[in-house]
Amino acid sequence: MRLLSTGKKCAIRFQPRRLPNRQQLFMQYIFILGREPELSTAEIFSLFKRLKIEYKVSFFQKETLILDIIEKMDTAKVMAQLGGTIKIAEVKKQFGKIESIDFKKEILNLIKEKITDKKIFFGISAYIGKFPTLGLQIKKELANQEIKARFVSSREKVLSSVVVKTNKLLNENGLEIIIAGDKNQIWIGRTLIIQPFAEFSERDYGRPGRDKFSGMLPPKLAKILVNLAEISQDAVILDPFCGSGTILTEAMLMEYVNVLGSDNSDKAIADAQKNIDWLKLKNCKLTKCNAVLLSKCFPANSVDAIITEPFLGPPLRDRETKENIQKIIDGLTQLYYASLNEFAKVLKPNGVIIMIWPVLQQRFFLPLLEKMTIMNLRIESLFPPAFQQFKTQRQTLIYARPDQKVGREIIKLKRSG
Repeated sequence: MRLLSTGKKCAIRFQPRRLPNRQQLFMQYIFILGREPELSTAEIFSLFKRLKIEYKVSFFQKETLILDIIEKMDTAKVMAQLGGTIKIAEVKKQFGKIESIDFKKEILNLIKEKITDKKIFFGISAYIGKFPTLGLQIKKELANQEIKARFVSSREKVLSSVVVKTNKLLNENGLEIIIAGDKNQIWIGRTLIIQPFAEFSERDYGRPGRDKFSGMLPPKLAKILVNLAEISQDAVILDPFCGSGTILTEAMLMEYVNVLGSDNSDKAIADAQKNIDWLKLKNCKLTKCNAVLLSKCFPANSVDAIITEPFLGPPLRDRETKENIQKIIDGLTQLYYASLNEFAKVLKPNGVIIMIWPVLQQRFFLPLLEKMTIMNLRIESLFPPAFQQFKTQRQTLIYARPDQKVGREIIKLKRSG
């Protein structure tokens, strides 16, 4: 089966609501999304469902999602739970067509709100349009008004989280201005918080238990998978292919208190325990167990969610024949089918599976979805109805670079009640 990339970059705009005292009823936020914006968006919707945050979607295009939130949002709490969001900004102004906006005037007004007796640091990230001289024009105007300011720029069109943090744009006397939208509707916002990139990097590359031969699930993606499960923090989570424990540790950092991990490898169990101890985490029990014998290690109907990335197959070098690929697919299909059959036994009724399946050479999938009903499992959509166009034909999401030989297909399954 060929992979049909979602790849849709069209904007989704939603009809504005005519509400009394709208500013009192709603706060607007801009979410700057990660490398896979559809996946990042699905994660936000899943998290908000768990946190019971009421929202309406105003706009979605490429890397920007703009939401109306019923009340002021705790952005630090939300960002701490997310893996696929780069920045969160609050909307300061909303406009119509881009041609009608005096960007210099509007941004100057926002900067002046931050003026103290200290030097101002500011930067501009435009996710729509091109403004090559806008920052320097604003700096010149501030100088004319005898306001000390430093304009932070980058070779890229937008400022990275690293640039924002290292140049103190989130400090008391700093700000990053976000411009988002399309030619018909523009939002100007101020960044409130950025993804904790240094912490993610430390948990990825600094952890003591790592095994480059058994798969390297990024902590950001592990956090996304946990959120997609949409489960309460007292739910029982099991990763039956736990490896070095990335899903386990991210779940515990998200304050899940009933976390179980198992693996058929002694080294994997040892590495997972090292990483748990390194992060000074508790509430996790590790068990050596073969996933195809899972029901012999865990009681029936005892787990709320299975969140896992199994073995994705050997590394590919682009020299494989169709026969080689088919042999790999056959072997993985056998492993996954046997494992899923066991997953269904230990899951509670209506329990959830969030699982990664491999996509080989961007076009070869595992032929398993049609067999789910045999195991009393059904595929679940990862998106609300308005966003169904962004899923694959298999109702899944893809996490892969354009040149990646083995991509990740993210599947959500639910055991029938």
